Order: sequence, then C-alpha cells, then structure tokens
Amino acid sequence: MQEKIANLMLKEHGRLNSFLVDFNRLLEKDLLLAEKALDKFKWNLEKHFFLEEKVIFDISSSIANEEVSEIFDLMKQHGEIMAELKDIEKNLQNRIKPKSEKLFSLIKEHADYEDSVFYPKLDEKLTENQKNYVVERVKEIIVA
Repeated sequence: MQEKIANLMLKEHGRLNSFLVDFNRLLEKDLLLAEKALDKFKWNLEKHFFLEEKVIFDISSSIANEEVSEIFDLMKQHGEIMAELKDIEKNLQNRIKPKSEKLFSLIKEHADYEDSVFYPKLDEKLTENQKNYVVERVKEIIVA
C-alpha cells in the first residue's frame, strides 16, 4: 500500500515542533543554548520549506488551478515564518530574550492547514506516480 504524503508530513511537522519546543525550553534557561537550538530548528525548517517549494508545490500546481492560490498562500506563510525567525535570531544575537509566541502561532496555523487540508487533498488527487515521487523526495530530504 502506498505511503500517504499526509502521514509523512504530519510526522515531519511533529519533528519540527519538537525542535521548536526544545528552543522554547532553553530560552528560559540559557540564551546561548537557545540560540543553538534555534539554529537547529531553522536548518530543519529550511529543508522542510525547500521540499515543499521545490517538490510538493510544483507537483500540486499541476493538478488544478485551485491549488495555485493555496500554494501562493502557503509560500507567503513561509516568508512570514522566516521573517519572524530572523527577528528572534537578531534578539538572541544581541542577548535579548525574544518572544516566541508569534513564531509558535505562525507555525501551528501553517502546519494545521497543511495537515488537515492540503496534504490529504494531494493524497486524494495526485496519481500514484506523482505520490511515489513526492514520498521518495520527502524521505531523501527530511526523513532520517
């Protein structure tokens, strides 16, 4: 049976969230350790966004025009998340304890939409070959 894109990406979102929780926990204890944890989160988030933008969004835009506007919205959210991350990084570099609530909120909203709507729709609409391609790329890039 074909592995579902939605299941793989749900696991990936959980993995990313664990990095973010580690960062937030360290933020209360040690800004230097929090900065390192944020760097680990950012690296993994960038790989995640790369996968989405270079593989998943490209394939999904081929199935229907409605996905194009969804993809535009999701990519806009990527930009907002990265801008918030950059602000947090600046604060940490200046040894100022940043607020992380907005980043958590942006990530949660983004992942919730992908997990409940976007990825299940892809599992439903993509051909088996397209799904196989996406699953292979997910495993190459983000699933260890």
